[in-house]
Amino acid sequence: MDKLLGWITNYLIRESIIKKEDEEIYAYSFRVVFLMAVTIAIIIALSLYLNCLLESLAFLAFLAPLRTYAGGYHADSQWLCFILYIVLNFSAVALSSIIPNEGYMLLMLVALPLSVLIIFFLAPVAAQNKPLDEDEIKNYKKISIYVVLVESLLIVAVFSLFGSMPGIYLSGTLGVLVAAISLVAEKIRINLEGGDLSYEIKREV
Repeated sequence: MDKLLGWITNYLIRESIIKKEDEEIYAYSFRVVFLMAVTIAIIIALSLYLNCLLESLAFLAFLAPLRTYAGGYHADSQWLCFILYIVLNFSAVALSSIIPNEGYMLLMLVALPLSVLIIFFLAPVAAQNKPLDEDEIKNYKKISIYVVLVESLLIVAVFSLFGSMPGIYLSGTLGVLVAAISLVAEKIRINLEGGDLSYEIKREV
């Protein structure tokens, strides 16, 4: 795979489509896009086979925007990160199918508001290899809060209108919960590594 992506990058450089000095940026971007495409394809294929496509899409739809703007835990390798995506996806779908009726309200009344509060106070948490400047931090925080509030309203709406389809709104709720847990996990990792938060902010000199 690396050879193929390298060939594509070099071809674009030879054709003057991209600049030589941007080679590493494009190579990294191509790799991320490729791995994400493979991950989504695997999730869709397995979801179709297991007859849980709507639940899987609900989980991804609620998790992905928060991961993009709120940040959170990142695995040490891209492959591990996308494997975790797949595992978390089907774990959430499986969990949503076995939660008893009493658990629905527990998630709605406890887990969802708690997740909103965590995202409100902690977001964004930047990746170590992708620091944010102060303006980006402010913008990402606003977007994260906006996204989680909109998602919460959607979950409540789906719960009210389609109460007979618990798998969908439960998967969405678990997507928000996983995003919140990811923020806490990354904050804990930062503290365990010495409490140095300096890499979260990229200051312009």
